[in-house]
Amino acid sequence: MSTRSVGQQSTTERGEQGSDDHEAESSGHGHGESNLGNPVKEATVRMVSDDEGYHFIAHLVHVEVGGTVRWTNDVGMHDTVAYHPDNGRSLRMPADATPWASDLLHMMEPNSYEHTFDVAGVYDYFCTPHEQYGMVGRVVVGDPDLHDQPAMADPGDDLPSEARTVVEEFNHQVNDTLHTH
Repeated sequence: MSTRSVGQQSTTERGEQGSDDHEAESSGHGHGESNLGNPVKEATVRMVSDDEGYHFIAHLVHVEVGGTVRWTNDVGMHDTVAYHPDNGRSLRMPADATPWASDLLHMMEPNSYEHTFDVAGVYDYFCTPHEQYGMVGRVVVGDPDLHDQPAMADPGDDLPSEARTVVEEFNHQVNDTLHTH
């Protein structure tokens, strides 16, 4: 697994440059279309502050096992942090996967962060300064069995109200699209 912050241009460990051809946008919160059910090798998620609030666009992406997600900061200061006890949050990702936590990304400095996902599963993440406003996202990796995924559990009171609402929407989307029995 690899993670790193990079400047304007992203390059994977294999030397491939990120491509807009692999961007996927989510239908969660009305921000574009989801690639859920059609995993890609690479996905780009934009971190956005706008008149509608604070968002990850796409909110929900689906990558292959070994796939990479690159988060880019468009405006403001944001980070991407996995819901994991190592990051001071409840577990909302596969227990055997390594959690990630980027530094705060500024518009002018390294403004992107990459993480490669080597374990199939469902991963929830958040922006530390904006979690309370519902700035959370989800990565589905491979073709996971949804029954034992911590991220598919009811978030209860573990998350701020707006983040909880978004996660509940993710659960419905993932179940509706990927649940086979």
